[in-house]
Amino acid sequence: MTSHAFIDESVRGPNYCLCATLVPVHGLAAARSHMRSLLISGQRRLHFVAESPRRRKALLQDIAKTPSQSMIHIAVGGEQVAARAAALESLMFELVNRNVERIVLDSRQGQDHRDRAVIARTLGSDAGTDVQYQHLSSASEPLLWIPDAVAWSWGRGGQWRSLIEALGLLKDVQHT
Repeated sequence: MTSHAFIDESVRGPNYCLCATLVPVHGLAAARSHMRSLLISGQRRLHFVAESPRRRKALLQDIAKTPSQSMIHIAVGGEQVAARAAALESLMFELVNRNVERIVLDSRQGQDHRDRAVIARTLGSDAGTDVQYQHLSSASEPLLWIPDAVAWSWGRGGQWRSLIEALGLLKDVQHT
């Protein structure tokens, strides 16, 4: 099954977590529509850090209704630029192995060029790879809201981590 991957990060202490959410191509339009339906009046995007605990729980239950699966790659320690590069490289190999055809990363404005260099270097090592990738703002791509929610919940730990696991939102966690 062909899918697209949507990537966002969460940083908690020494853990730099990159979360990729895979959505089947045939379910992209419905998943985007569903995610937009979760906005409340005045919201342009969902950002988990800005939501109340009660709303977070409801959102996770609604997100679990989308046809998606998420994975997290974690780099521990070191400075953030190097940690992100390590987690991103590891994640790229995973996504290529899963035959993802398009990767969308949440734009971090002046730092996207670093991601592009890591991706080009990583994907360039596999001549048979035709993966497309781009950076978009989370306001313009609602499917970026899913890895934001999953990464935040995993990083927060406790009941939040248990909830995403119970809802089946997180399929895999790897340390790089």
